[in-house]
Amino acid sequence: MIQPFDVFVFAAFASSVALLATVRNRFFTAPNSSVIQQPLLRMRRDVQLRREKRPDSISTKIDQWFERVLIRSGIKMDRLTCMMLVGCGATAAGATAMVFGLPPAISILIAAVVMLLGIVGFYVAMAVRMNKFRKLFPGALELLARAVRAGENLENAFAIVGESSEEPVKSELLQCVRQIRMGLSPDVVTNDLARRIDSVDVYLLAHTIAIHQKLGGRLADAMERLSSVIRHRSVCESKLKSMTSVGRYSVIAIVMMGLFILVYMFSVQPQYIGTLVSSDLGHKLLAYAFVSEFVGLAWVGLTLKSDL
Repeated sequence: MIQPFDVFVFAAFASSVALLATVRNRFFTAPNSSVIQQPLLRMRRDVQLRREKRPDSISTKIDQWFERVLIRSGIKMDRLTCMMLVGCGATAAGATAMVFGLPPAISILIAAVVMLLGIVGFYVAMAVRMNKFRKLFPGALELLARAVRAGENLENAFAIVGESSEEPVKSELLQCVRQIRMGLSPDVVTNDLARRIDSVDVYLLAHTIAIHQKLGGRLADAMERLSSVIRHRSVCESKLKSMTSVGRYSVIAIVMMGLFILVYMFSVQPQYIGTLVSSDLGHKLLAYAFVSEFVGLAWVGLTLKSDL
C-alpha cells in the first residue's frame, strides 16, 4: 500500500528532476558548433505572445500578464522556468503536508497557498523595482535635460545618465542606448520604454520626445519643465500615500492578527484546531475564510490605489 512518505519522495524527486532539467536547458546547454550562429534580434516576450496567440484567450492574457511581471521585475528567467519553480515548491509543500498526516483537502489548500505566495513574490519584486524606478526617475530626467542642454544628442545623453544612475534606471536607460545604436528612432525607443515600465512619467517623456521629433523646439527646456512637473507630482503622491497609510497598516494588522490567532490556537488547543481541519464543516469554513481574506485584500488594494 502506498504510504504518504512514498508520495512525498516521489513528488520531491519529480520536482527536483524537472527543476534541474529546466535549469540545465536554460543556462547550461552548449551551442551546436556545426550551426552558424546568427545574431538574432528578439522581440520582447509579452509582444511576442501578443502576436502569436489570440488576445481574447484567458490563458493568453494570463501569460502576457505574467511575462510583463517578470520583465518589469528585472528577472532574467523566462515564464516557463518561473512557473516550474513555483509548481515544484507547491508540489513539495503539498507532499510534505501529506507526510505529516494532514487531510488531502488541507494538503491541496497548502499547495495552492504556496503557489499563490510564489506568484505574489514575483509581483512584489516587480512593485519594489518599479517604485524604486519612480523615485529615481525625476533626478535622472533632470540630468538628462542638463546633458541635452550641454549639446549632447539623445543617444549620448541616455548613455551618460544611464552610467551615472542606480538600478533599475541604469539598466533601462542603457537598454534604450542599445536600441538607438541598432537604428531605432528616439521616439520609438522611449515609447518602448514607457510600455516596458508602464509609468505615467515615462509616457510623458515619450510624448515630449515624439513632439520634439515632429515639430522641433528646445528639448532641454521642455525636459526641465517636465522634470519639475514630475517631481511635484511625486511629492503629491507621497502625501497621498502618507494620508492613506493608516488604512494599509490596519489591513496588515488584521491579516497578521488572523495568522497569529491560528498559530496560537494550534499551540494552545490543538484538539480544537484538529476538529476544525478534520471535519467537512471546518474545511468549508477554512475555504470561506481564505476566499474572504483574498477578496477583502483585493478590494482594499483597489480602493487605496492612486492614479496620480
